[in-house]
Amino acid sequence: MDSYDHELERAAKELESIPRKLSESNIKALGIANHFETFEDDLHDVGSTQSKGKRLSLSGSIIVIDFDFTSADIIESVSLSLSQEAKVVNSSAFSKQNNPEKRIIETLGESRLDKFSRLLSFLSRCDRFSTKDVNCFNALDLVSEAIHTYVSSHGNSKSFGELVLNPTEQIGLGLKYHKDYLCMIDAVPGNRKQFNLRNFKEVSDWIDPETGEWIKELPEIDYEARSELALTLDPPIILPEPLVTDWQALVSNPAPDLNERINVSSFSVQRHPKFSTPTNRSDDFSVSVGNMLPVNLLEVSQIPLSKPSDIPDILLHLRQYAVIAELLRSVLQGPEVGEAADAVDISISDALELQDQTVHRKRVPLAVSFFQNSKYPDMVTIDVDHVLSDLKMQINVDRDGSCDIKISPENSRYNLSDVEKLIGNGDLAFAVSYIFSAHGRLRRSSSVSMSN
Repeated sequence: MDSYDHELERAAKELESIPRKLSESNIKALGIANHFETFEDDLHDVGSTQSKGKRLSLSGSIIVIDFDFTSADIIESVSLSLSQEAKVVNSSAFSKQNNPEKRIIETLGESRLDKFSRLLSFLSRCDRFSTKDVNCFNALDLVSEAIHTYVSSHGNSKSFGELVLNPTEQIGLGLKYHKDYLCMIDAVPGNRKQFNLRNFKEVSDWIDPETGEWIKELPEIDYEARSELALTLDPPIILPEPLVTDWQALVSNPAPDLNERINVSSFSVQRHPKFSTPTNRSDDFSVSVGNMLPVNLLEVSQIPLSKPSDIPDILLHLRQYAVIAELLRSVLQGPEVGEAADAVDISISDALELQDQTVHRKRVPLAVSFFQNSKYPDMVTIDVDHVLSDLKMQINVDRDGSCDIKISPENSRYNLSDVEKLIGNGDLAFAVSYIFSAHGRLRRSSSVSMSN
């Protein structure tokens, strides 16, 4: 069997492993795979013996999920309930008030059940790894309440990101730390002492409700827990290998694209409609991205925690590398302009002045590199060089995701605040196009098409 056949066989197995569309049999199969007991009952109207559908129940030691079907592949409702030992309160992600059933139904509406499968896996973990000492549902509720207490007391949500209870297609507390980058407070299997979920009965065991300050000395545990506290990252993110090792993080991809020492690619930027012609609708760039960091990068999907107060320091690193990856991938993959894209005018007066500039080259060559800043060790620097001139842009990305931008030689035709807006949106490809037009390197406007 040659390499093509091996690759085809691997792809076929992957497709087979992805759950298919909604049906009673597929929900039941996923329930069994996630260690739930399954029960089936006919549904009847009150006083009637005629069946109006079927109820499929997935039952664990603490949680029960009921799925009411009107037919084999049409679901009428979902109901989630926890045993009294879970002590669900109104602020709980699992309470009726916060409607976890809506999140389950959202995932069931997808064309495939992979998102539902991941959500079911989370509920199964919380159920299976609960013990007489630790109820994972309660523990996650208390951690969530402690974080809300800290943020409300200090008025600084950036340290924990934007708090989102039961975000789309998820159950629990989500921390949105950069644009659509989300991490979830999670319970994962394990018994390492420094990461154990503890049997705390009140939020005051985590944090002082009066001051909003964390309890520094956590009590020693005298039992063996089966669950650990963690941040689950959605999407996974690249991080330096020493940091991954120090955090004992879960690696989802040991060889991400940005770990390659050299990436060669090209991209095109559409011209603003006002300056587009039938023969010149876009400008083309060739780019080589060189990774000059002294360490390998790994893609991480989960980070264990010893306590919630560790989160702000972790999010600093996550924000920094989310920004770095976003900027670099924009020049490797090119701008994403969807149906909702708007023509964004950066500087119309500059565009009018530049529209008759001559073209130096059809494809503009760029050399992009990223490395640790020797002067400021907490910063990672991205350099963009035009290899045929002295035009250069440098972006210093700090731990909090903020960017300091330097462009040389200076040119009064571009507005630095416009460049900062583009970089802040993750659009390095658009920023490059704008700067080159301002320096007369391209025949194009200084306005670009940019996705929302």
